[in-house]
Amino acid sequence: MDPETLRKFIHNWERPLLSLFFFLYGTAVLYYFHTSSPKLDFNPCPSPNMYLTIGQAMFDGFVPYRDLFDGKGMPIFLFNGIGGLIDSDGYIGQWLVSCAFFAWMLYYINRTARLFLNRTYALTATLLMSFFILFQRRMYLSGAMGDEFTMPMISMSIYYFLILGKDACSRKQLYIFGCLGGLLLACKFTLAAFWGILVLSLLAEAWSRHGFKTSCKRAAIIAAGTACPIAACIAYFAWHGALDAYAEGYIVFHTYHVTESTSRRIFYIVRGVMDYPDYMLLILAGMIYWIAAAPREYSLFRRIGLPASFIAMYLAVFAGSLFSPYYLLSLIPFATFGTIFLLGSMTDGAQPFLRRATAAGCCILFVFLISRESSSLITDRDKAPDFSLETLKRQKQELADLAQAISRESAHPTILCFGCFDNGIYRRLGIIPNTPRYQLVNFDPKGKELQRQYVREHRCEFVLVNPTDMMTSELSEIDCFLKENGYSPLLSDNLRSQPWLVYKGTTAPQEQTTEPSPPCPTPI
Repeated sequence: MDPETLRKFIHNWERPLLSLFFFLYGTAVLYYFHTSSPKLDFNPCPSPNMYLTIGQAMFDGFVPYRDLFDGKGMPIFLFNGIGGLIDSDGYIGQWLVSCAFFAWMLYYINRTARLFLNRTYALTATLLMSFFILFQRRMYLSGAMGDEFTMPMISMSIYYFLILGKDACSRKQLYIFGCLGGLLLACKFTLAAFWGILVLSLLAEAWSRHGFKTSCKRAAIIAAGTACPIAACIAYFAWHGALDAYAEGYIVFHTYHVTESTSRRIFYIVRGVMDYPDYMLLILAGMIYWIAAAPREYSLFRRIGLPASFIAMYLAVFAGSLFSPYYLLSLIPFATFGTIFLLGSMTDGAQPFLRRATAAGCCILFVFLISRESSSLITDRDKAPDFSLETLKRQKQELADLAQAISRESAHPTILCFGCFDNGIYRRLGIIPNTPRYQLVNFDPKGKELQRQYVREHRCEFVLVNPTDMMTSELSEIDCFLKENGYSPLLSDNLRSQPWLVYKGTTAPQEQTTEPSPPCPTPI
């Protein structure tokens, strides 16, 4: 094939070839970096098991929030449920869905890079960004948190934000941009501020350039696109008579995070800056550099709107998060975009030497931070979870022994994870929980009280307690509470042979026996 024919072939088939390449690349790297990978065979992380449990239950007629509760958006359960249809007993389906979303994200990172870089540099920058994303443990290495499903939508939103707002602005692009916003709102309500600022920036620019009428037309098209995914979610819950559960379990639940006390939010933002000062300084430098050095085709509205949207996302995330890695996770998209823009300046020979040197220095520093982060996965075992094959094999066997012990007692068991997370027991037994708050959910003010109500009503035959998910001081009170309400330890050597405490419901509560039980300590 002569060079001219090859050039035409690449030009005509660039997008399909890139999509295929990124999917194959995603399957290769996520084989090693995803907890649901076939390489690991078993996923002990709570979030992937929780999403699979609720997602598969949706296809069996159960309704999220009403029948099974978690605070994430319904589309995230749906995506995981599709993975559960592919592999009903394992995690390969969930892994394949994650690979597809990872490829989707990389494709639009590459499309964004092509706005500033040539084909070779854009591909290099995309692969570099992929490792930065992979090393954020809260997304892939410590279990899926839902962010691996929203990152592609964020990356695509950034791309459309950069190509929209100019003189040529098609209705199709505006509608797609609106649909992305609707999906983001349906998946994670806390992303509303991020996407809302992008929309306001585009509409303000349209108003200043083309007048109020044009701005209103574009707003109507974007609103129509936004309404489609949200209307689909509302129709689903309305069809099942669960609109109240959707409003309370999703919108009110997320609003509770964002409206916490100001003092607590200030503590979180200070903690995030103190935990990752180098990343914060680099991201701040990238924001300033973008505002000052963006091409003239981007108006001041978009120069300021893009970093402002990510600051809004950061503020919304830290408002309800106890874990500092989430802070950094919320700034990944801007770090990705900022590095791409810096690479564009570094490789542009027409730029002044000082500007190119500054961009090169920032990129070198960023690569250093990525290298340090990757090395910590090997050397810092306190930060990195132990996902060695030996550990996973032991955890899988412990779960199998636990499931076998429960199966010997009951052919169709009902289980409650009391104050702890779902580490795969429901999936191992092939059962669907029979209580909405079947496991602990972070920041759920009603969860613990409802779980105690389930115990008093004997809604579940077995109660599991994981000592690693709670404070030691709580265990004696929980043990006494369960015994008072008619649950007794299933295994005599509960603490020695199993990581879980297992209780089985009895016909009569222990306080009705001849020997009175000592009073329970006051709950903490």
